[in-house]
Amino acid sequence: MNVVVTLEHRFDRTPDGMVWTQTTFPYSFWTRYLQVFDSVRVVARVRDVPNLPSDWKEANGERVSFAAIPYYIRPLAKVSGDL
Repeated sequence: MNVVVTLEHRFDRTPDGMVWTQTTFPYSFWTRYLQVFDSVRVVARVRDVPNLPSDWKEANGERVSFAAIPYYIRPLAKVSGDL
């Protein structure tokens, strides 16, 4: 059995396909779901970035994947977040 979780938290994705968080919801958070479910699919706002500071935490990993939705900041913003 699989689970899908939707969040308003914002994540960044590096060119290698890894999804990262600066604060909450790192991969270790999702491992508790993996005790019950076969996989976790997170639906959240994800933007592509070239690189990140070294203190960010990996959010995806084995059996945890992300479905990215547009990373807008406000209703009138473009998808990139700029006006």
